[in-house]
Amino acid sequence: MASTPDDGERGVHLCYGDYKHRHFAVPEDLSLCVEVGNGVSDYADFIHMPADRETGRDPAYFEPLRDLSARRLALGVIDYEGDEERTRELVQAAATGSGGMEFAVATECGMARIDERGPGGPSLERLLELHAKSAAPLR
Repeated sequence: MASTPDDGERGVHLCYGDYKHRHFAVPEDLSLCVEVGNGVSDYADFIHMPADRETGRDPAYFEPLRDLSARRLALGVIDYEGDEERTRELVQAAATGSGGMEFAVATECGMARIDERGPGGPSLERLLELHAKSAAPLR
């Protein structure tokens, strides 16, 4: 039986899968992610959900978040291509659609494979800069 450190945090990354940064399917909204998130919320300290670069610019994409029971949420609203305007649009749509729910900002699918973007792709520094510009200041 595996043990868990008492002071560790447990998080769940929900994803709609991709191959070479192309999604298998893009949901119309986050309702399935909310359903799964609610199912694991008793076991996770935070949940990370993706925000599609296109459909995520519509506040309706985030409306299911109003039914989320998770304690903390991270949303993939940092545009993976490093586009500041698209990031602003995603953050605004998430804030509006979720009814003002608090959330942490993250990239859609993480940053582990940033080198797969090839020449002209965003640097790690650029993505971290967008995180800093989009996140609320620490108190």
